[in-house]
Amino acid sequence: MNSFFDDPDVFSEQAIEFAHAFEQIGDIRLQEKAIELFRMAVSAAPPGNPDRGMYLSNLANGLINFFERTGDLAALREALRVGLEAVDVEPLEGTNSSIVSNALGLLHGTDGEPKTLDEAVAFGRRAIELTPADDDHLPTRLSNLAALLQQRYLGTGDTASVAEGIEAGRAAHALVGKGHYSWQAIVGNLGVLLRHRYEIDDDPADLQEALDLVGTAVSTTPRGHVDRALYLGNLATVFGLRYERDGRQADLDEAFKLCREALDLTPKGHPGEAGCLSVYGNLLRLGVERTGAAEELDEAVDLLREAARTGPERITTRALNLATLSLCLRLRYEQFGRIGDLTEAMETVQAALALTSPGDPERPARIAGLGVMKRLMYERTSRTEVLKEAIGIGREALAITPPGHRWYVGFLNSLSNALRALHQVTGDGDFLTEAITLNRTAAATVRPGSPDHAVILNGLANALLTSFARTNDLNELNEAIALTTMAITGIPEDHLSQLLYVNNLGNLLRIRHERTGDEEDLAHALRIARTAVDITPRDHAMRSSALSNLGVALMATYLLTGDLETWAEAVATGRDALALTPSGHHDQIGLQCNLAQVLRARFEKEGRGLDELREAIGLLIEAARSDSDPPSRILLAQRLLAQSLMLAGDGEPALAAYRKAIELLPRVTTLELTRSDRRHGLAAMPGLAGEAAAAAIAAGLPDLAVELLEQARGLLLSEVMIGQGELAPLDAHAPAGLVGRFQRVRQDLDEIEAAAVTMFATDDPAHALSAASRAAAQDLAERRRGFAREWDDTVAEIRAIPALRGFLRPPSIRELGRNAAEGPIVLVNTSRFRCDALILTDDPDRPVILVELPALAHQTVIDQVNRFRAAIKGEGLAAQKEMLAVLGWLWDAVAGPVMTELGLLPAADNWPRLWWCPVGETAFLPLHAAGRHQVGSDATVLDRVISSYTPTIRALRHARERAAAAPGPALLIAQPKTPFAEPLPGTLTEVRKVAGMVPGSRILIGEDATCEVVLNALPAHPVIHLACHGHSDWNDPGRSRLLLHDHTSSPFSVAAIASLRLAGAELAYLSACNTTVANQRLVDEAVHITTAFQLAGFRHVIGTLWPVGDTYATSMALSVYGDLTRQGATPPDPALAASALHHAVRARRDEARRYPGVWASHIHAGA
Repeated sequence: MNSFFDDPDVFSEQAIEFAHAFEQIGDIRLQEKAIELFRMAVSAAPPGNPDRGMYLSNLANGLINFFERTGDLAALREALRVGLEAVDVEPLEGTNSSIVSNALGLLHGTDGEPKTLDEAVAFGRRAIELTPADDDHLPTRLSNLAALLQQRYLGTGDTASVAEGIEAGRAAHALVGKGHYSWQAIVGNLGVLLRHRYEIDDDPADLQEALDLVGTAVSTTPRGHVDRALYLGNLATVFGLRYERDGRQADLDEAFKLCREALDLTPKGHPGEAGCLSVYGNLLRLGVERTGAAEELDEAVDLLREAARTGPERITTRALNLATLSLCLRLRYEQFGRIGDLTEAMETVQAALALTSPGDPERPARIAGLGVMKRLMYERTSRTEVLKEAIGIGREALAITPPGHRWYVGFLNSLSNALRALHQVTGDGDFLTEAITLNRTAAATVRPGSPDHAVILNGLANALLTSFARTNDLNELNEAIALTTMAITGIPEDHLSQLLYVNNLGNLLRIRHERTGDEEDLAHALRIARTAVDITPRDHAMRSSALSNLGVALMATYLLTGDLETWAEAVATGRDALALTPSGHHDQIGLQCNLAQVLRARFEKEGRGLDELREAIGLLIEAARSDSDPPSRILLAQRLLAQSLMLAGDGEPALAAYRKAIELLPRVTTLELTRSDRRHGLAAMPGLAGEAAAAAIAAGLPDLAVELLEQARGLLLSEVMIGQGELAPLDAHAPAGLVGRFQRVRQDLDEIEAAAVTMFATDDPAHALSAASRAAAQDLAERRRGFAREWDDTVAEIRAIPALRGFLRPPSIRELGRNAAEGPIVLVNTSRFRCDALILTDDPDRPVILVELPALAHQTVIDQVNRFRAAIKGEGLAAQKEMLAVLGWLWDAVAGPVMTELGLLPAADNWPRLWWCPVGETAFLPLHAAGRHQVGSDATVLDRVISSYTPTIRALRHARERAAAAPGPALLIAQPKTPFAEPLPGTLTEVRKVAGMVPGSRILIGEDATCEVVLNALPAHPVIHLACHGHSDWNDPGRSRLLLHDHTSSPFSVAAIASLRLAGAELAYLSACNTTVANQRLVDEAVHITTAFQLAGFRHVIGTLWPVGDTYATSMALSVYGDLTRQGATPPDPALAASALHHAVRARRDEARRYPGVWASHIHAGA
């Protein structure tokens, strides 16, 4: 029998008294004394003592309580050991299994081992099985199991654990009333589980129930209770979630109030203090996102640093604290632009991820957060490899997040932002297409009225603006403006995001003014730009952008009004913007270019402000030195520098700058991009070639001017038109293996391009959105990049051979002059600085004859082009008179001086030939028809020379290199009835009459003429005649097409035609509308249907500049084929195509001099 001094019951009773006192007072020394006495009780009850299990159980509970207050891991491990012994002593006692379960759950919080938590859950389930239904402890054990299942969800992302936890929590809740000792813990745990289910399913009913339950836990827990602070923190978190969902300020205010009370109740150094600090810091972050309050943001960072430093060593808790800190640091960087914050944010979230288990439901958000930070780092440093990392990380986050999850739309938007940025770096349209697809998916998914809604709308607007820069499609710009307006109206007026959206809207409206000339748009843009500056704090990172946009809007207003004060304000604003931008920032070059354009605007408009022009030149010299920005941005800086130097009269350095800009073109049009992407890249810099040529002419170097025009124009044509002239030296000087590799890689690139044309031929959006099509496109892109790198390596290896150093380099003037042996080539060059004709001859001593054109001015050309196009669309004699007036002006300003210089007089026979090579906007004018065509006048081109056209000199060489093919059957195609197009009954008559002159022709009419049939038939027919509709796609010229029967599903497009390589092709007669019409921004690339047939291999192409009626089209065709076939007596002779068309046009002209619309449209291109 035990004495009083070694009686375990006495020790146990005393220990319980100390434990109760601790719960009341909170002095940890009382709990330490309780544990000491519990140990003495266990020691006093040797094995075999019937109450030993109870004493072990009490000791384990005391140690667990001590750990929960102190974080002493040794105490927890002792608790687990003691609890397991208690289970061994009394295996059928549910209490002991429950204690072990609790200890294992706490241990998992420190070691993060899934096995530990699985054991905790198993013991928890066992405890419930061993607990009678009427046992008062059953509700508590059910609730404890629910808490463990919640913990397992947090560690593994197992949503079934949430479902089981809610089931257990509801069972516990059903068993107890408010008077139960575990009532608060039960409703609190259930509320937290419902909060998690809301986070999974985004069901607001779960969020409301969580709010009610956790609110009940708080309202029924006395202020002095040790767990009140925990419940307050949980309730604050739920209110914060509802604020994030609905944006109601009252919810955030209530969350702050609750969290402040929790902090007041939590002693300094208490294990729960870090959790309260973390919740409070996160609430401050949410508030700062709305208000931008710098002091509160600094406070949030300080609190979260403290939480991360002092928090318990539990892995999940530490990871949460670090992740929350990283979000705050990122926000502070976004507001104030301090690179140290972004660097620390990245390091912190990476540390959080290192502690985050693969199944942790927070893992996707932390991964996505790192991706956003990587993109921000790219925007600061221009390091493309960091941006690519951001995209990979963003894809990883999206892949592990189910659609419908509340984070899903945000992840879509973040990945889209990174893809759009990579498109802007590389010019790869696949990235932009995917970005827009992701944005549209997010916009269709996001809940209207939610705080995310405005973010998603703004993201889509940004992507559409980027696309507009490629396509010039006003519909995209209008949609972007509408979306941004919706974003602005969808958030409170005092929300910090207003400054971003308002700034964007002002920029969009100004851009629309530039596109349409709408002065109201500019006035609106200026008002909004001023508002953006007014609402952007002076220390905010976005202030430089707002100021720069205001400066550009002010400049546009000055150019419209001439108000000098407006210009001065624009200059001051632009300087302020640049001064706020750190050196090396991604935006620096853009701000330098913007300010430079503002500075030089006065000199351009008034011829005054030379000092500011010099300042602009200095800025552009610095911008052009950048070695980290995308080539397109450096090229822009070089071009602006060259223009500014020309304005200042510094011709020699201007020419040098233009040459550097042109040298960058191959980097902008790398073969790693599709031909469509390369076209879009070139479209961003229209007129560069003409300006560079003007600089060379001003420097007295007309030969160089022609070389530069060839180097900077027709880049896409030159890729395809690699002919015998280039290949013969290769065969002569390079090893056979190297020659073979070059030919193979060239074929690989052609096949990849053809595959891309086929893949993207359809307009079906479902095809573009499908996962299979995106995967196929990505695979194709990777293969293309590989072949492009191999091409660059192969060409470099060829050029390393001394005799082949000039392989595929731009030809010299001597080489170019050889192409003028059959007649002069006249390059008509227009630019903002001067306009000239450059006549290329085969005279080696004087290869280029310069003809200055003082009556020609760049703006005048644009005005006359617009006048002529308006007349084309007009009706009646008045429209024809307008066309005749333009043709007369064209003679006076261009053709007449050229004819005079060449000594070309009116002729009756032995007609000389001349090739027009228009540069820039002159390509839209019918140079071959220039003249005064009234009866008795011979002041016309038609009466002096046979005109042909060539987009570049190399294109003409390409057409001539191959010997003429042997005569063969013709392919005649008519589309009298085309689906979804106006009927063309005259095409049937035209083709049948042509067939009468060309016996043995293959005729395809209507539904027999499909894209596949025609493409397959082309190689066997040296002559092809197409009588059908033509469609010019202004936004994407590669999609311009001739309308065959199946044009909606299989377009016979420029891209499809140009990808062909036809060895025996001779003449393509395109009796269709607008086959030689190009996009103004791509006019120097000559991307249109006529050139597509030249690229396919046709030496001669007859096309049209505007629509012609059936009757005149048939008359023209019959006249041409009459000459080609000697009125049906011989097979058609394509070599006569130019003269046959010339005589046909003259005959129609003589019949209807007053109606140039019916006789001046047809042109000949090629040899």
